[in-house]
Amino acid sequence: MTAHPEPAVKDKKTINEKNTVENKIICIIDSQPIEGKTEIEYHNIRPIAPDKKIDILNFATVCKKHHKELGQLSIKEYKALIEMEKFFKSAGLKKLND
Repeated sequence: MTAHPEPAVKDKKTINEKNTVENKIICIIDSQPIEGKTEIEYHNIRPIAPDKKIDILNFATVCKKHHKELGQLSIKEYKALIEMEKFFKSAGLKKLND
């Protein structure tokens, strides 16, 4: 898939409500408020199969900075990548069952 799907305008309102904490829309990556409506973008939480229809429950709000970093990864894949990077950068011997 070369580009991720964009939710419909009516669905964005639902997604925004789902990702609002203390009356502020948050970035799902770092749970920080997204400042300004122009900074709000939408990305899929789990990978989307090419033959599947868009499910708005699979979308979350992200800030522009994180959206750019996500690229073609889903949010779930991106968070796993961050965890792996932290693991391998940490001190100590690494074992297969860690």
